[in-house]
Amino acid sequence: MTLYRLLPRKLDLQVAVICGILMAVMLPIYVINEVQDEISYVVGTKLQETRVVAKNISQTSIKYLLIRDYTSLDLLLQNAASYPGVLNLQITDKDGRVLSDVAVENEIVNSRFDAKVLTPPKTILINQYDKEIVLWEPVSSGSLIGWVRFHYSLESTYQHAYQRMYDFLFNAGVLILLMIGLLLLFLRKPMNQLGEAAEFADNISDKTGNTMPVAHRSIELEKITIALNNASKNLYEKEQIINQVVKDLETQKHALDEHSIVSITDDNGYIFYANDKFLKITGYKSSEVIGKKHDLVKSGVHTDAFFKNIWKTVKQGDIWKGEICNLNKSGQMIWLSTSIVPFMDELGNPYQFVEISTDITEKKQAENELEQKNKILKELTEHLEDIVHTRTAELEKANEELVSLNNIKSEFVSVVSHELRTPLTSIKSFAEILEDDIDDMSSENRRRYLKIINDEADRLGRLINDVLDLQKIDSGMMQWKDEVSNLKLILENSYNLFKAAFDKKGVDFLVHIDEGEFNVNIDSDKLAQVLTNVLSNALKFTHDGEVSINLSSVEIKLNEDDVVRGFEVSIDDNGIGLPDDEMEQIFDRFHQVDSSETRNHGGSGLGLNICKEIIEHYHGQIWVEHNKPKGSSFKFVLPEFV
Repeated sequence: MTLYRLLPRKLDLQVAVICGILMAVMLPIYVINEVQDEISYVVGTKLQETRVVAKNISQTSIKYLLIRDYTSLDLLLQNAASYPGVLNLQITDKDGRVLSDVAVENEIVNSRFDAKVLTPPKTILINQYDKEIVLWEPVSSGSLIGWVRFHYSLESTYQHAYQRMYDFLFNAGVLILLMIGLLLLFLRKPMNQLGEAAEFADNISDKTGNTMPVAHRSIELEKITIALNNASKNLYEKEQIINQVVKDLETQKHALDEHSIVSITDDNGYIFYANDKFLKITGYKSSEVIGKKHDLVKSGVHTDAFFKNIWKTVKQGDIWKGEICNLNKSGQMIWLSTSIVPFMDELGNPYQFVEISTDITEKKQAENELEQKNKILKELTEHLEDIVHTRTAELEKANEELVSLNNIKSEFVSVVSHELRTPLTSIKSFAEILEDDIDDMSSENRRRYLKIINDEADRLGRLINDVLDLQKIDSGMMQWKDEVSNLKLILENSYNLFKAAFDKKGVDFLVHIDEGEFNVNIDSDKLAQVLTNVLSNALKFTHDGEVSINLSSVEIKLNEDDVVRGFEVSIDDNGIGLPDDEMEQIFDRFHQVDSSETRNHGGSGLGLNICKEIIEHYHGQIWVEHNKPKGSSFKFVLPEFV
């Protein structure tokens, strides 16, 4: 043990020291030097002999080379090969192409030739390889024409030297055994520790985190055991980390499978994995999907260019994101929000594609419904704009009408108050005169005053009736007792009613009615009211000449496309007539012609407006024209009853 402590701790140094001690004991330097000297002497002698033989062959082969007598060259080499120790003789041209080749095997000389090319040296060359000599001798005839290659064996020389060593080796064997014993003695513990370390290293893959005792006999073993212990701890810690990562990945995979539709395809697009959510939403079994392409769920909604763009994107390593419409096994459309992630190998080529999708069918349907609603809302908005525009125009028109009505109201109050006050004033005045002077008044004056009071009362009654009629028309409360009537009879009745009055005034009153039927659907009393109003005006303002009623058939243009048969009534007079600026306004409410004669006759300005409302109620028209040479012509048309 004391000797063991003297050795260095490094194992390789321990082995070197022990081997050095054994060599110093077992291999005496003297014997080794003697053997080496003898071998060197014999080899030197053989080299000289070989050089002489090669030189002779070179000189002799010159003539054979010049005349290319290869047979003689072979005989020359066969004779030279009988020299003890020759292994191989060759003659080449100057470039190394073999011309003659002789080999000695088991002391038998054989000629051979395989047309191989050797690489000759630039000058004489002697190489010694272990127990063999290779000599290159040039063949010259004024210039280099070839080479002699001499291959010689030193085996016999070494055998002689070895024989001398055999006896010494026997003795050395005993010492070698002693050296081996010493090595085993000194290396037993380190080797045991190395074995334990190897066994520990073999079990370190169990990743248990166990450690082994540290070996302190050598630095190398100490480092090895410490390194193995550290490796065991590191593997254990990394195993824990890996287990945690795997657990996290499984959790993430579970979460992904619960939330998303996942499928994985190879680089050719064939599915080799599909999660439960994919199978559930498509309605297929795993066996129906694995090994198939996604064409299985293709809906036909997208174009071929759409899928070519997807394939181009992922093939170059980029992630594709978008919306895809698929069909499930039942033929129902499924909209998916999809991401396709390519996985690349070390050469940058994709080897698989992971498709992760979310079902957005309901969202898509909601978007479509919202789009439809937005479209409807847009149409409603546009329609509403039109309605608002129309209503605005109507309101503006209504406002204008309100302004007009306000003006009419003001004029109505003014006219009615004047027209009411005038007859009331006359009635009151003449009634007071009669009350005060009735006893002294002649019967003629009493009758005249009573007639005035009666006329003013009639005037007041007509005004009240006109106002009531207009109110009924405006409020829609007017009662229309329509029936099929003969227009000819209504005109004749009005003619008979006014005939006496015109005769008393000295005005000719005529009626002209064409032949035929003149049936209209109308309220006879309302039409009689129109005729009475117009004829009353004619009676007022015609002092001589004539007034005529005319009835004829005409065509009435209801609009641009509709034309119907109707009847025209014209009441012509030779009265004072109307100014041109009054022709359009004569039918307006409360409008009165501003002339002294018309003002003398008074009037509310409502009669002709009532006539207009009645005629237009029956889809007719009423207007006034100048009557030649003087007077006015009031006309109206009514459609025929069919």
